[in-house]
Amino acid sequence: MVEEFTDELRSLAGDELRAVATFGKLDYELAFVRDDVSEGYNRGDLDDLYRTLVSDRIANDDIDQQLPGGEQQARIKVFEDVIVVIIPIGRYEGVFVSLDRGPDSPVLDIVDAAEATL
Repeated sequence: MVEEFTDELRSLAGDELRAVATFGKLDYELAFVRDDVSEGYNRGDLDDLYRTLVSDRIANDDIDQQLPGGEQQARIKVFEDVIVVIIPIGRYEGVFVSLDRGPDSPVLDIVDAAEATL
């Protein structure tokens, strides 16, 4: 499932794809990390990011009820150089996708691919 989704992301985003990881209540797994991106992080950095993702997921669990727009499909965080798409799969589970920020970043295509694949 995640391998198929990662392949789809590589097709959609090409060289803009930075990283793909799954995360759950107790651990995370890297499905893809671009070489230049992996050089910038150590295991401690990734562990910290994982804990932040899980706590953010729990802290924002009720937003679906607060916004009458249907079920939440993704959270998108936009930074100066990077776009992060967090796709919830369950209360504590999800998929983390990181892309280079560009004018043609396929963010909504990624959300649609997640809906179809995961």
